[in-house]
Amino acid sequence: MRSLVKEAKWGVAAIYASGTATVKASDVGFDRSGYEKVAFILSLATIATGAVTSFKVQQSDTAVDDAGYTDITSATATTIADDDDNQLRIVQVRPTKKYVRALLTKDATNAVGATVLYAMFNGDDVPITQGTGVEVTEVN
Repeated sequence: MRSLVKEAKWGVAAIYASGTATVKASDVGFDRSGYEKVAFILSLATIATGAVTSFKVQQSDTAVDDAGYTDITSATATTIADDDDNQLRIVQVRPTKKYVRALLTKDATNAVGATVLYAMFNGDDVPITQGTGVEVTEVN
């Protein structure tokens, strides 16, 4: 029997962030070696009127810092309007480089609350061993 929790590795790319500070998550990506695809799930909370928010996925050959990351073509949330409270945006990619990251950018004036999760899948080995801080309960 197929199982989403056994066939995907889950993690948090950006923990819940709210307020008006400019937020960029994250500076350093994670190693997706052994996985063909990655899905990023942006969960939006309350978005203030006038907020400018963007979300995209980038990749790099090294996990050093901003300098090595480039955008994955078309790997963006097409629209995030200031009335998109409590909605999801999902971007699925098949990276060609070792490291990937989600880039969530908020403006410095209007509050936006958001969390970014990821699931790596089509892995070389199943079942997947989840990372630290991820607890899975599967009831059949």
